[in-house]
Amino acid sequence: KGHINPALRFANCLLKLGVDVTFCTSLSVVQLIDKETIPQGLTFAPFSDGHDKGKHPNTTLQQFISDFETNGARAAAEVIASAAGTRQPFDCLVYTTVIPWAARVAHAHGIKSALLWCQPATVLNIYYYYLNEYHSLISSNNNSPNYIEWLNTQAKSSVVYVSFGTIASFQMEQLEEMAVGLKDIRRPFLWVIRDSNQAERVRKIVGLQEHGMIALVAGLRIVAFPQWSDQPTNAKMVEDVWKTGVRVRTREGDGMVEGKEIARCVEMVIENKEMKANTEKWKEVTREALKDGGSSTKNLQSFLDDL
Repeated sequence: KGHINPALRFANCLLKLGVDVTFCTSLSVVQLIDKETIPQGLTFAPFSDGHDKGKHPNTTLQQFISDFETNGARAAAEVIASAAGTRQPFDCLVYTTVIPWAARVAHAHGIKSALLWCQPATVLNIYYYYLNEYHSLISSNNNSPNYIEWLNTQAKSSVVYVSFGTIASFQMEQLEEMAVGLKDIRRPFLWVIRDSNQAERVRKIVGLQEHGMIALVAGLRIVAFPQWSDQPTNAKMVEDVWKTGVRVRTREGDGMVEGKEIARCVEMVIENKEMKANTEKWKEVTREALKDGGSSTKNLQSFLDDL
């Protein structure tokens, strides 16, 4: 949901400013959205990408992306065309980095398009310098709400949250090392694991559910375990710039992160008073930006004015 949640939040901001918004995405994604998080007044235009129950394990990521583009481009074109000539035609198509083809659809129908950048601006700068200056130098769903009840019984800021998104995956050996590390710290944790077989293996290592049922704006300290895309840059920002967390160190030779390293990092971010102070500082900075008259709201209004 790394792109869906920011898109929903952006849609909510536009709705508050009186803009009509239609959210076009696949049926499989719509099924994952918590209905309570849907902004009031938002219109949905779902389409079938050929994977209505989600990506099948036997389907390659390349094929999944290709199917999404083929069906998504057709659906977006139909939605735009259906409103053409009406009192409320579409003026702009906003898309995220995972669907660059959306800009071509907008251009083909004579409307503007805008990229909703969900990654840090630092990552955007890296792409720019790579292409223009430094190219030669840089070559399981849980439908039970029990975990909410469990979280409500824990002390404030005491739970370690573990999640690696919807695409990144690990070998079982690495998952076992993480499980050992989390068990050793003897602190409550919430770990999101999609694969039921992996979840069962982790549960056997860690113990029963009661041990562990398994960020910046929220004021949370971070243990970064970067895998791909913008994650290495995010990890560097967390550790070296914002100083709100640490990055795990891999084992020399095979790149494995040992359980004791996981435990060391978690204990460090929990006990480090400087990191705690920094998270509170950045939380307040970001909240000020989101207030009326803040830099974030001003930028959003500027975007609408340009349209």
